Amino acid sequence: MYWYLEALKKYAVFSGRARRSEYWMFCLLSFIISMVLVVFESVGLDSDRSLFGSIYNLAILIPTIAVSVRRLHDTDRSGWWLLIAFVPLIGLIVLLLEMVQDSFPSGNQYGANPKEAADASRRAASTPMIAGLILITIVLAVVVSARPAIERAQQAAHRTQSRNNLKQIGLALHKYHNDHQGFPTGTHPNEKLEADERLSWLASILRYTDQSDLHQRINFDAAWNDESNEQSANTRVPTYVNPAAGTSVVSPGETHYVGIAGLGKDGPTLPVTSNRAGVFAVNRQTRIRDITDGTSNTMMTSEASDKFGPWISGGNATIRPLTEKPYINGPDGIGGPFR
Repeated sequence: MYWYLEALKKYAVFSGRARRSEYWMFCLLSFIISMVLVVFESVGLDSDRSLFGSIYNLAILIPTIAVSVRRLHDTDRSGWWLLIAFVPLIGLIVLLLEMVQDSFPSGNQYGANPKEAADASRRAASTPMIAGLILITIVLAVVVSARPAIERAQQAAHRTQSRNNLKQIGLALHKYHNDHQGFPTGTHPNEKLEADERLSWLASILRYTDQSDLHQRINFDAAWNDESNEQSANTRVPTYVNPAAGTSVVSPGETHYVGIAGLGKDGPTLPVTSNRAGVFAVNRQTRIRDITDGTSNTMMTSEASDKFGPWISGGNATIRPLTEKPYINGPDGIGGPFR
C-alpha cells in the first residue's frame, strides 16, 4: 500500500527514479482494484455502474505512465523507451525485461539510487502494506463468492420489472379499448404504406403509458422511418424495454415486447372470426367481446426473445404469429429470458 500511495503522490512526476518495489506494487494494487470494480460492474443492478471502472482507469493513466518512466530511469534508460511497447510482438517483451531489472547500482543522470535513499519510515510502512494487501484480497474473495447470489437477485429484479412492464402495456391496451371501443390494430391504418412501413400498435398506446408528449410528436400519416419521425423512433420508452436485455440493446428505440398475431404464418391477416386469430392483426381491430375465451385466458402480448426492432415499427418488430414449435423461445422470437 505504501508504494501505491507513493506513486499517487508523484501523480505526474516524470523525473527521478522508481525502484522495482514501487513500480510492481503499484501495478499489482491497480490490477486488484480494477478486478474488484470489474466484478461489481458485472453483477451490478445498474449497467451504468461500469462508469466507475472507466473513471478509475482514466485516473491512474498518468501516474502509471509516470511511474513507468521513473522505473526506466532507475535502470539507466530514457523514459522514451516506453514507446517500444508499440512494436508488435517483441516490444512488450523487451519492455517487461527492462521493468524487472534491478536498480542501476549507483547514481545516474536521473538521480540517486532509490535503494540507498530508503529511510526508516518506508521500511516501517511494510507492515501496513502487507495488511492492506491481505484486506484487499479478502474483500475480492468475498465479492467473488457472493457473485452468484447477487446475480440471482439481479435476475429476480429484472423479472419483476419485466412483469410490471407487461402489466403497464396491458393496462394501456384496456384504456385504449375504453376510448376507442376496441384494441388498436397491429399497425396504424395507412393504405399508402406496407405493413412493415406503418406505425405500430405500441405507438398508438403511447399516451396511455405516460408518453403523451412523444405521442404528439409522431407524424401518424408518415412511415415510421420517415424523416419526420426519426427523432421519435430513436426515443427510448422505458416501458417497452426489457431490463434483462442490458447492454444488448442496439438502439435507443428498440423494444422487447410484441403483440400476438394468431397461429400460422397468415395469422396477421386472419379475420376475427377465425379460431386461429390473435388479438392483433395488420388491418383488424379486436374488441373484448370478440375474444370468446376471455381476456384473462388469452395471451395478448409477450416478451420477445430475438429479432428485436423499433417500438414504432409495424410488422414483425411488434406483432408476431406463432408459426413453429416450440412456440415459446422458439424460432418465432416469442418468449424471453425468464422461464
